[in-house]
This record gives sequence, structure tokens and C-alpha cells, in this order.
Amino acid sequence: MNDEKLGFRLNCGVAVFNREGKVLICKRPEHTSDKNYYSEAYMWQLPQGGVDPDEDPIEAGYRELYEETNIKKTDLKLVDRLTEPLRYLYPEDIKRMHHRNHVGQEQYWMAAVLMVEDSIIDLVNCPDPSFEDWKWIDFQRIDESVVPFKLEVYRQLKEVFGDWPEKIRTGDY
Repeated sequence: MNDEKLGFRLNCGVAVFNREGKVLICKRPEHTSDKNYYSEAYMWQLPQGGVDPDEDPIEAGYRELYEETNIKKTDLKLVDRLTEPLRYLYPEDIKRMHHRNHVGQEQYWMAAVLMVEDSIIDLVNCPDPSFEDWKWIDFQRIDESVVPFKLEVYRQLKEVFGDWPEKIRTGDY
């Protein structure tokens, strides 16, 4: 099948900030990662996941976040969301091996503040464990450890959500 007949997989992502304005990034398990792209330097990402048919992308973001981190919708305050998706293309070898029906992902993103203690984050006992570690980092560093084919999306996120860390630190949210 040629690329003209393939579409983008609908996806959602969540930039979760703590009240100090740091953002949550999670580490993919090494055994689930394509060795050509996911070296130790590129194992980290913001939580994201697929959108089910007829599911609202923002609600899917809450669902995916809970399934992968144990953070519930009620633990968050939504502060921003993109009304238009960001896209990235899969490299050819990943597309051939894993994503034969899609050329890439079309992602709806939202930004939310974690309103409870981060001790609720549980990557082991959550419904769908997908990560092996997590940490809070400066939002302006999110593109330093992401796999290269997602890099442009993360740079765009830095632009559109870039004011939120300071607003959150000062309580202006």
C-alpha cells in the first residue's frame, strides 16, 4: 500500500506540570523500544496514547494518562489544549515493522497541572504499565531526550505551552 492510501493514527498527549512548573516525562522500557531509534538518550517522552473510535481526544488523554501513570482526571486541572493536532511521520522501517496502516501520528495535546502529591504516580500498579521510570524536568528541556522523529512536535509544544511553567509557578492558572 502506498503512503497516499495510509492515514495518520489518532493520538493524544498530555503535558503534566507539577506546581513548580516542571513537566512529567516517562521512560519507555528498553525491551519495547526499537533499538534503531530508542537508545538510552531517546527513551523519554511525555505521556501519550491512542484515541479509540468515537472517543474525544481530550478524554482519551485522561484515560491514557491514568492507564499508564495512575494519574486520574480528578487529580488534574486542565490549563490548555490544542484545538488542532500536531503530526509526525514514522521512519520507513518503523512503519514497515509496526505501523503498516499509518504514515505517522496526528496528536492532540493538552496541558494540565497535577493538583495532588506526585506519590500517586505508579507505573507498576496502573492498568496498562508502559513506562519504567519517571521524573520532573524543566519544560524547555523536553526535546533533549525524545526520539528524533518526534522532535519537531516537541519543539512546537515548547512554543505553544511555553508560558505555562511560569504561570504555574506564580499561581496564575
